[in-house]
Amino acid sequence: MANKDLDPRTFSIATATRSELYAARRKPWFQQVLRNEVTSKGFWQPSNNEKEDEEKLKKINEELSEVYAQLDMLQDEEAQQKALQRAKAEHKRRHEKRLMDSKANRTIRKLQRLKAKRERAAEWQEKTKDRIVFCSEQDVWSWTKRTTDTKRLEQQGLPLVYDELQLCKLLNSNIAQLRLLSYSAKLSKTFHYHNFSVPKKSGGKRTISAPSPALKAVQKQILEKILTPLSLHEAAHGFVTSRSIASNAAPHIGAQIVINMDLKDFFPSISYRRVRGVFHRLGYSESISMILAHLCTEARVHTIDDNGEKWFLRVGEHALPQGAPTSPAISNLVCRRLDARMEGLANKQGFRYTRYADDLTFSSHNKDASVGALLSAVRKIVAAEDFVVHPKKTRVMRRGSCQEVTGVVVNEKSNVSKKRLKKFRAFLHNLEQNGLGKASWEDSRDTLAAAEGFASFVYMVKGEDGKQLLAETKRIVAAARTQKIKNSEK
Repeated sequence: MANKDLDPRTFSIATATRSELYAARRKPWFQQVLRNEVTSKGFWQPSNNEKEDEEKLKKINEELSEVYAQLDMLQDEEAQQKALQRAKAEHKRRHEKRLMDSKANRTIRKLQRLKAKRERAAEWQEKTKDRIVFCSEQDVWSWTKRTTDTKRLEQQGLPLVYDELQLCKLLNSNIAQLRLLSYSAKLSKTFHYHNFSVPKKSGGKRTISAPSPALKAVQKQILEKILTPLSLHEAAHGFVTSRSIASNAAPHIGAQIVINMDLKDFFPSISYRRVRGVFHRLGYSESISMILAHLCTEARVHTIDDNGEKWFLRVGEHALPQGAPTSPAISNLVCRRLDARMEGLANKQGFRYTRYADDLTFSSHNKDASVGALLSAVRKIVAAEDFVVHPKKTRVMRRGSCQEVTGVVVNEKSNVSKKRLKKFRAFLHNLEQNGLGKASWEDSRDTLAAAEGFASFVYMVKGEDGKQLLAETKRIVAAARTQKIKNSEK
């Protein structure tokens, strides 16, 4: 048995081991056990006095046993306390070591993550140095879709563009400028257009968005190298080479019924997604189409002044701006299916159809042609093509009234309204007699340029009959400009 488990009731000197005997000698009860052993073996018999002393000694030994038991208990508790303190100290030491190791490992991992982040940033910068990966929130991942339909581009005679560097070369630009011009975050300090308003003939104001010189130069390259070579529908006459207001009016001369309709908010209704779709259907990849569409569209903006610093908040989806050189050509491409459907409808109903920008014109030589059925069908097709017919600009003109198509009278031949011509001649007389200060032509911002433009329009419509008016207008305008310069020098 363990030394501390020695029991005086079962302990025997004869059978105890050396170590047990050595341990028992230190116990308070050992003397009594020894006396009992000696007495039981007959080696010693106590006298009466010794018996009394024996009883007293036994009582003292019992008391001593209790004291030693309590002492052993206290020693055990002290040992346990010391062991607990050593365990706590060891736990603290290990905890502090783990904490130091954790901090060291955390620092190492942090440095490793920072290194990996820098490596990824360097790799990303190297990967995208010649790419445009963000234009706006509308198209975040289009830059990754870089499949080009080479066959389709070649069939249409369009330039092959596979990446941004080739696009830069095509547009006579560089990657930094192209990235800046196509960037249009929701809130930014950059806005590439100058907005101003001009009065409409029908009342109200029209917002013109004039692109910055750098953007305008890029848009002209897009127009010249991508948009202009494309074939358009025969019914489209607006902004098309060799076609004009006169060619738009010619098919309707002498008709019994002439119908004019107008598409409401024409350019703003052609959204960025539709423009991107135009370039993508031509064969360009989604990444290149994204860039081209952003170069050709812009959103409405609210200007915010933050302590003298100007910010631009873009509202709504990007759309064609009225004032960009690319907008008319893109609108004609967007309307190719509209024109095809309208022409099919017109042929079926016994009408002829032409379109000049947002002006739709139908005419028929049959005075009994069903106008109501045509108008109903036109509105359905327009709605299906994501446009809206202006409710206040639909005119049905029958034979006997003044029939006009985009400002050209078409009753018998191409002509200009007598009322408008008379008004213009009065304007010229006023300009010649009183100078520019008291002369105004149709609320235009540049009166002299507007006057020359109208005279050219008359010449285009009337031919030789309008030549004299054009010459007279140029003479009077030149004199007015000279007088304006002299007045400014004073």
